[in-house]
Amino acid sequence: MSRKKYILLVVASFFLPALITIAALAALKVTPFGNNTLLFGDSYYYYTPWLSYFTTVLKGEHSMYYSFSDGIGSNIALLNSTQLFHPISLFYLIAGWDYMPQAFSAAIIFDTSLCGLTMFLCLSGILGKHASNIIFSTSYALMGYMVVYNYNPLFHMGVVFLPLMVLGLVKLIEEKRTALYTISIAYTVLSGFQMGFIVCMASVFVFAAYLYVMNSKLIGKRKEIFVRYTIASVTGGFLGSIVWLPALLSCTDRIKTTNISDFAFEDNGPILQMAAKLFSGADSTSQIINGYPVIFCGVLTILLVILYFLNKEISKREKIAVSAILVAYGLSFYIKTFKAIFQGFSSNTWFNHRQSFVFSFFLLLIAAKEMQYIYELDLKDLKKALIILVLSVLVIFSVSYEFISGGNVVADLLILSLILSCYAFYRFRPERSDKRSLILIMLLCVSLQLYINYYTSEKKILDEWGSGETEFRNDIFIRQPPVYGLLESDKDFYRLEIEDQMTKGMGQDPFLFHYNGVGHATYSSYVVTSNLQKLGINWTGQKANSYGSGVTAATDSLLGIKYVISKRDLEKEKNYIKKMNAIEGNSIYENPFALDLLVVSNDEVKDIDLESNKDIFDIQNCIWKAMTGSDENIFIRENNYNVAIHNSIESFAMNSEEAKLFSEEMSIFTDEDENENSKNKSNKSVTDENGNVIYPNTSYIEISFQAARDGSVYMYDSAAIIDGFGTMEDALKYIGTYRKGEEVSGRLYFNENVTRAFLAITLEGLQIYYSDDSVLEKCSETLRNRQSSITKISDTSLVGDATVDDTQLIMFTIPYDTGWKLTVDGIKEETFRTADIFLSAKVPAGEHSFRLEYVVPGLLVGKILSIISVLVFAFQVFFYERNIKIQKFV
Repeated sequence: MSRKKYILLVVASFFLPALITIAALAALKVTPFGNNTLLFGDSYYYYTPWLSYFTTVLKGEHSMYYSFSDGIGSNIALLNSTQLFHPISLFYLIAGWDYMPQAFSAAIIFDTSLCGLTMFLCLSGILGKHASNIIFSTSYALMGYMVVYNYNPLFHMGVVFLPLMVLGLVKLIEEKRTALYTISIAYTVLSGFQMGFIVCMASVFVFAAYLYVMNSKLIGKRKEIFVRYTIASVTGGFLGSIVWLPALLSCTDRIKTTNISDFAFEDNGPILQMAAKLFSGADSTSQIINGYPVIFCGVLTILLVILYFLNKEISKREKIAVSAILVAYGLSFYIKTFKAIFQGFSSNTWFNHRQSFVFSFFLLLIAAKEMQYIYELDLKDLKKALIILVLSVLVIFSVSYEFISGGNVVADLLILSLILSCYAFYRFRPERSDKRSLILIMLLCVSLQLYINYYTSEKKILDEWGSGETEFRNDIFIRQPPVYGLLESDKDFYRLEIEDQMTKGMGQDPFLFHYNGVGHATYSSYVVTSNLQKLGINWTGQKANSYGSGVTAATDSLLGIKYVISKRDLEKEKNYIKKMNAIEGNSIYENPFALDLLVVSNDEVKDIDLESNKDIFDIQNCIWKAMTGSDENIFIRENNYNVAIHNSIESFAMNSEEAKLFSEEMSIFTDEDENENSKNKSNKSVTDENGNVIYPNTSYIEISFQAARDGSVYMYDSAAIIDGFGTMEDALKYIGTYRKGEEVSGRLYFNENVTRAFLAITLEGLQIYYSDDSVLEKCSETLRNRQSSITKISDTSLVGDATVDDTQLIMFTIPYDTGWKLTVDGIKEETFRTADIFLSAKVPAGEHSFRLEYVVPGLLVGKILSIISVLVFAFQVFFYERNIKIQKFV
């Protein structure tokens, strides 16, 4: 092949996937071709907020290692490692808010094109410069994995660099050149260590297969090759240690929460359903979240893989090695233990089988090799392959699957028939045809199938999850002006919250608009988030849709939440000060009780144990009393109430004492005992225009009583945070503000099967409290009158002064983290955790100045390892490998 023709094919391998993607997006009316956008799911809730935040990092306004926009403060090294090194960041940063939906579409097209390019280079480097390689590089770029994960670019970099890693590995073995392999490993690890691990696992399989297939006369070279491979792998892995080591250390508590059951040796489902995923359009949103692997890469590929194993020209050793790889990955789809191992010893809650792109890659690599034999193919083998394929299709689709349509299967088979017809014409009328024509027709047919798969798969996703560009802009317009207005008018350190967040249950608005907030689905420590939940801040995945639904003023104040943007009347509920009206019914409220970042607290607070206390109101009482020395409770429990159960097993009423007896008697029953008695098997939840959850044909528990005092009334259902149960969207619910003697009424709506066991747990965990804001005001004033001040120099540096006595300590409303280093009057002081959450220190009595610095755990060691790896890499490439001889081993 001439150099000019090869360059044209290289260019085509990049632009052809882009053209197919653009055509599909245009048909789907995705921006800039319509109002639909690929900004949904993770791209909407995670990538957009983080990249918005990263613009402030580039301006020097925030740190890239620690952020007060994450939870109440958190190490964000993990967040950086998963997104910082993705090309999509450049598109976002250049485009800005105004063109972010278009920028995301452009970034997805670019990612797809990169996959086509790297796969073409890989195939050409391993199999030779054949025009047919573009068929399989295009199939790789538009395989099912890339299509369904359009909105989740976290998974893309592994796909882009896998072909380069394999090509680099071949060069390492055959040409003794390690640069490409080392850089590929380094970049995949830098762009996310889970995807990096998946690529490294693929490296081990390819290397082992290569050693097995090597010419037996060169067995003596295996030791040398193994040493070179090991050095290059370690060097590549540690080149990025400056990023991945701090990221890994930042999530050690998540690793500790991994359960042995995550690695149980059990199957994931019928094998036939997994095989059905090889056909176009075999996807649905439920499949993407927790279904079977996404492995579609074209029906021609399936036929060629079958032919590969029938091909007598290919050695048995190679077939054995290839079979071992496919079986290993097949087991990772089928057996839970293997799946966890292949994904970095992690059992993902969502997006199972993230390693499935590797399986598709191997199928395409095998098919591309078999394509070299297609021109002199034994027609008997073709007949056998077709029989196997047809029988497989009949067996697979003897059962109907909800995630695939018969139309797609028929389209796949028609396209294959067209390819076979052209191939027959080539074989039997060679004088009227040539290889170039055959390849071109095959490419057009494959491109058509890839387009059909893209359109049908993406349409299913957009119909259920999709959002519009107009909606995106409106969401920004509603929330951005009031937040930016507050940040501009009040420059002090404080936290604020938006109750109706753009990012919904993900709670990433603080990143999106660059303010200090609590949020929900943060990258914060699990220890911190679980303990915040005990203060009434729900953090149960995506169950919560806003921050403030039920969170008390006492919790807001403790966390220093000075402003709340809400549609609710917080003047009435929390006695906050209404500052101004915002947009679409929102108002800005100021919390007059909010504490500063630094508090001089009584030292009894260090003895509070949140683990043993299950009453969230009592926890808040204990914290405030311990901090201030007060003997008054902010929350007073109501024990005398009436319970009426409607539309469940039976409708009946009882008082609070009878409800306790009922819960004790009914707790002996299990769900299985009550399956036949349950009238309301399920109630699919819906939301009203304000985002509040309502249920059609509801069953509910109604609580009523006569108010014994003035104040806001809250109900807490501890069962709402137990998997499989839950009567409310949030565990904590504000009922209303009442005067003494008024009738109080509140409801808990069922969202699960109603059984005696369910009612027992719900009634047992029910708590009703009044809030006394006058006590909160006195406690807050006591703490704020103590001599202390703090200045936030940056996200990782705080300075201040405080005056304490022998019975007091300094407490920061920052989560305890070993990265924070405290010096008081120039002397290093030990820090510890108070109330199971906050960073605190015991200092001598008197007036003190202090400095708090955040040192990222693992960053220094990561830098040293990266520097050493750079030196080893430079020596390997520029000195050791300059004059070595190239020798083909396979």
